[in-house]
Parts: sequence; structure tokens; C-alpha cells
Amino acid sequence: MRYEGITPSGDRIELGIPLKVRLSMEEDAPAHGFSGVFPLKAPFPELRFLSVYDDQDALLFGGIVDSLQEQITSGGAVMKLEGRSKAALLLDNEAQPQTYVNPSLGQLFAHHGAPYGLQKAVGKSSQFYWTYVIRKGISEWQVFWEFCLYCLGVEPKVTPEGILDATGKKPEGVLYFSNDGGIPYTALRHQRFPCKQLSQLWMQDALGEGYNTNLLDLWAIRSGIQRTRYVTAANWQGRRKLKKARRQSDALVLECPGFVSAPLGMAGAVTDGMLGTVSNYSVAGWVYTLDKQGERTTITLKTDL
Repeated sequence: MRYEGITPSGDRIELGIPLKVRLSMEEDAPAHGFSGVFPLKAPFPELRFLSVYDDQDALLFGGIVDSLQEQITSGGAVMKLEGRSKAALLLDNEAQPQTYVNPSLGQLFAHHGAPYGLQKAVGKSSQFYWTYVIRKGISEWQVFWEFCLYCLGVEPKVTPEGILDATGKKPEGVLYFSNDGGIPYTALRHQRFPCKQLSQLWMQDALGEGYNTNLLDLWAIRSGIQRTRYVTAANWQGRRKLKKARRQSDALVLECPGFVSAPLGMAGAVTDGMLGTVSNYSVAGWVYTLDKQGERTTITLKTDL
């Protein structure tokens, strides 16, 4: 991999070969994380942005520098660097309270994304017949989160290049893990959490209106789950909550040598001598680690059932 820091004036600085690296991406975290320790031969200039490229020189991570620490001891000098991906720019800034009548993705991006250096928004561009009131205290990220879920039915994400992606498209292909012809792994854990499943939701449209709508997760009920929640939510929000609870209940965690490219949302399958062949999973997160023990990637697949 190649690591590059960017100064406030736009100068690009090669950071060299790191002593330690941890790069993590999770589907439930809008901003992904980076931490690294690099040998220090001379003081680095002030860095504002950070880029990580894979072995094919494709951009793997692009983000902001959260902290930079130069540490000098009798054993030598190092620079410790921590950062988050570009979605952090939206998470860290509060949105101006205002009202949009018949908003569009492009209109919101012009006011809530472009000012932070994001390149563009991709997704359905039409206006929606809706009055969107941006409340005091919400972040710029939450503006897009609410709009995209309510109007587009998708969860937005920010790519390493700084593109706000509201298409809802998942990566093509399947990650196939196997020690006999697939992506090799050194350890595999199958984690099941019945305690995270929900069997039914009772919903009210607004506080005090009564719980008149009922949603069932038949898959959970057939599995013997009895767990009910009462929420204030629209029907689509309830369906999403049930689906998320099911996804959180079943995971495969694989420890793989080296770096494994595992785009979030890509389908995954595993063939194992003990477990057999399982599919209907997709990538929910991964952590790449480089340290004295070498390189490894921990990949988490969660159920798509």
C-alpha cells in the first residue's frame, strides 16, 4: 500500500512505509477509520487530508486528519496519525435550520455537501413533493440520511473520492472464501445472536396516536423468537428496523492473511470443512491490520436473509 498526506495548500507528501496500520470500514459507521505509525526522519508539515492506495494504486481510503503526533524517544522518532473518511466532514458540521419545499438530491448537495469539498452526488435527481424541515442541532450527514431514506429508500455513503452515493447499488460479484481454491483464511467464527432478533413491531405514526400497525418477521417467529417492540415510526421505518435486527443476528467473521479487498455490501460465500457451504451473506465490515505480526484482514459477513 501507499500512504499520502496532503497539506492545507494541497501539497502531497509521501509518508513512507509504516510501522503499524489499522484501517477499518463498517456498514453502520458513515465515516471509516485510519490509524498509523510512521518512522520520522524529519518533521512533517501540517497535514489536513490523508489518502491510502492499494497495490494497484487505486484509492482505498480518502479522508481528513483528526490527530497528528510526533513522538521522540531514545528508541527513535515516529509520527502517529489518525483520521476518518470524508463522511466525517458531514458528521462534524451542524446543518443550518431551514425548510425545503419539494427538495431534490442536487439541491441539498449544493447547500450541504459541496461546501465541504465533496465532488458530486449521484442518485435519483428528481424533486420530491415533500416539505423537509431541517431541525436545529442535526448534522449535515443526517440531512442526507433522512432525505435518502425517506425519498429514495436507500442509505447514502461517501466514496473515498468524495462522491455522495445515493444510488443504493451494491458491488457486483461474490467474495468466495475457501482454503481450497478461494480466498484463504486462518480462522472462522460463526456468530449467532438470537437476542438481537425481533419477532414483531407495533407502530404509531405519531406520539399519542395509538399503536395500530403491526409488522411481523415470520423468519424470526419460525425460529422461536418472541421479542416485541413498540415504536413511533412509519411503515417503511418499521420494515427497515426488522430487517436490520435480522442482519445483526447472524455473522461470519474470517481472519485472512494479507490484505483482502472487501467492498461493503458485496455478496459473500464460504466453503469450510466443518461449516459446509453457506451463502446469502454480504460484507458488513472489515479491518486491515499491519504490525509486527504481519498483515491480516478481518472480514465480517452478515446475513442477507
